[in-house]
Amino acid sequence: MHRRQIRSCSVVAFPKLYFFAGSRYWRYDVSADAVDPGWPKEIDVEWRRMPDRVGDTVNFGNGKAYFFLGREYRRFDLALDRVDVGPLGTAKFWPGVPDLEIDAAVRVGNGDFCFFHGKTCSRFSAKENHTLDGYPRRIADDWPGMPDAPVDAAVNYDNGSIYFFVADRRYTRFDLAANRVAQPFESIAANWHGLPDGRVDGVVEWSDADLRAACAPIYDPSFWNDSGRGIRVDNNCYNYACNRVLPTGFANPGRGGFGHAILIETCAQLDAGLRVDGLVRTDPDHPDCSGCRHQIMMVKGYREDYHFYRRDRDGMWSHKVGHDPATNLDHSGRTITDPRTANRAQYTEFCGSYCVDRSALRIA
Repeated sequence: MHRRQIRSCSVVAFPKLYFFAGSRYWRYDVSADAVDPGWPKEIDVEWRRMPDRVGDTVNFGNGKAYFFLGREYRRFDLALDRVDVGPLGTAKFWPGVPDLEIDAAVRVGNGDFCFFHGKTCSRFSAKENHTLDGYPRRIADDWPGMPDAPVDAAVNYDNGSIYFFVADRRYTRFDLAANRVAQPFESIAANWHGLPDGRVDGVVEWSDADLRAACAPIYDPSFWNDSGRGIRVDNNCYNYACNRVLPTGFANPGRGGFGHAILIETCAQLDAGLRVDGLVRTDPDHPDCSGCRHQIMMVKGYREDYHFYRRDRDGMWSHKVGHDPATNLDHSGRTITDPRTANRAQYTEFCGSYCVDRSALRIA
């Protein structure tokens, strides 16, 4: 198809695209030309502090992505792996952009971005922090070959092409150098393998650096100790160690993989639960958690009492006991450099070390 021919002409600078539709999102592997196994997933579960649906989004290229919904935006911090700003009014932050609902947003190069609102668009210069002169303009005039109609989503492919997705479940490719639409409108579902036959609300590109930024968790107690949102009381040591917030309460080893609760009285039973949930056992002293994975350690107390620690990006360890706040201190109030030598209170038995890949994780 047209899209594949364009791919073969240039090395794409990012390996993943994220598509949003309704309350779900899909991770698309560019090299495989297909949705990754295990997707779609729920937006509000995976994208921290995000509502259950979004409009379009744009990767600003500085460790931040901006998500638009109506007349508001939210800023997503890739390293913190959560929304860190918003919701705030789009027009107040992006000077010159009309106070209208943003349908789509895309990078257009040289630090410029384009916002689409109804049948018009505005080009914004990040360097000048203001909308360019002469905008807003009609989309059909500013983007030759595009219809005089709203745009649902857009993404810059970093090979001289921008892909536009429109309301009737179709897409097209715009050639930036030629400044024109370069292929007929075609079916999204027919050519973007694994995406549903429906409207696309938003799409954003994710680089290798973007993916790595969210792999090893940052010690961020302000997020986990947020009682107002129910995060602190509804997530336990297993949620915290796996760096996964769930809206349905405490996670238990094995429940996600087996589909039901399992008896946990021994390290072997814990090990079985973790393996079926997608965790991989590793040497605690020489952990092989390469790729987008982070290390955790598992310990046990009396009978069904167990606990987890996770290694954060700074190399230190932190944990969260039940409903209690997250902390990087042990039972004696000392910073945890190694859970095996820390004061773990009643958790006296060391059970093992594991690597967590959040994209392959199945916890419930």
